[in-house]
Amino acid sequence: MESCFNALHMRGVPAFHVGEVTGWVVIDESSLHLNMKKRCSGEKHCGYIGNYSELQKHAKLKHPHARPSKIDPAWQLDWENFQ
Repeated sequence: MESCFNALHMRGVPAFHVGEVTGWVVIDESSLHLNMKKRCSGEKHCGYIGNYSELQKHAKLKHPHARPSKIDPAWQLDWENFQ
């Protein structure tokens, strides 16, 4: 079974659009799908894994004072560069 990327690449369709981004559209079905995917806690010594809402609840209960941008300056720098 070939991957989507390989299928598009073989057809000559570019993998990424290189134009200017002027906005975004939230697609509810995609958001629901992505929110259900498993994610890991961002805390260094925490092995919690859950979907987005489970991870949010976990973070509020177990790491109420954690702020990822203050914990890891590299994340903050990445975010600032992204904006």
